[in-house]
Amino acid sequence: MKQQTLILLLTLPVMAQAGVYKCDGPRGKPVYQARPCEDQGKKGQAIELKPNLSAEKIKAAKAKLKNELRQIATRKEAQRKRDNEERMIRAEENKARATFESAWESKRQADAMEDRNRIEASKRY
Repeated sequence: MKQQTLILLLTLPVMAQAGVYKCDGPRGKPVYQARPCEDQGKKGQAIELKPNLSAEKIKAAKAKLKNELRQIATRKEAQRKRDNEERMIRAEENKARATFESAWESKRQADAMEDRNRIEASKRY
C-alpha cells in the first residue's frame, strides 16, 4: 500500500498535466472527470491542477520508494534462497528414499535367494 501511494505521489505531476473537467452531476453535485462532459448542451469547466509537492517532498518520496524497493528485493532474494534450500532438502530426501528402496529390494532378493537355496538343499538330502 505504501508503495502504491508513493508511486501515485511521484506520478501526480504527470497526471496533473492531463485534463480534468468539472461538470454538473446528478442533483447538481460537481463531478470531476478526465474528458469534457456535455450535459444538456453545456460543456464542463476545465480545471488546472497544480501539484502542491515541494522538491524536498518529491526527493523524500523518491528516497522512500527506493528504500522500499530495496527491501522488497532483499525479501525476494531471501525467499529465493529459502526455496533453493527446500529444493535441495527435497532432492536429498528423494535420493535417500531411492537408496533405501534399492537396499530394501536388494535385501528382499537376497532373502529370496537364501530361501530358494534352502529349499534346494533340503530336496537333495
